[in-house]
Amino acid sequence: AAGYVPSSGFEDGQFDMIYVSQEVKVRVMGISNKDPGHLMLSMSQSHKALAYFKKVPPNKWFPAVVTQIVNNGVQVRVRSQRGKHVMGFVHVGNISDDFVDHPSDELEVDQDIQVRVVGVDERAERVLLSTRDEDADALSDFKGLSHKEWLPGVV
Repeated sequence: AAGYVPSSGFEDGQFDMIYVSQEVKVRVMGISNKDPGHLMLSMSQSHKALAYFKKVPPNKWFPAVVTQIVNNGVQVRVRSQRGKHVMGFVHVGNISDDFVDHPSDELEVDQDIQVRVVGVDERAERVLLSTRDEDADALSDFKGLSHKEWLPGVV
């Protein structure tokens, strides 16, 4: 079967050491939605480091480096206190308290930033992050509410 390893599927420096026709070990992460018939693969062992990030409180900050800018956010490399690097993603809505039209308006590749964990996407093997203060997350009180629960409101 054909497949691909996205940039988040490599360990630090691993990508530069891979060459065409090299035999490698990979883990199957899923089937591509964008490219039917292809597998999404990973060569990273970051799933072990993700366990650490699942346990950190949302007010704990980590150093990170922007590695890629896309339309809906930025991919960053985060370093845990244990020295492990994992890939993370800061959605455009979590970059600033103000409206951000495009992430490149606020951030650039190789920029050092501070991030906090807002979730862990185990399937994509990445940490979901924010550069905004925890208090800025006005919707956090609504996370986990059942769609069956009714709340009072004003029209």
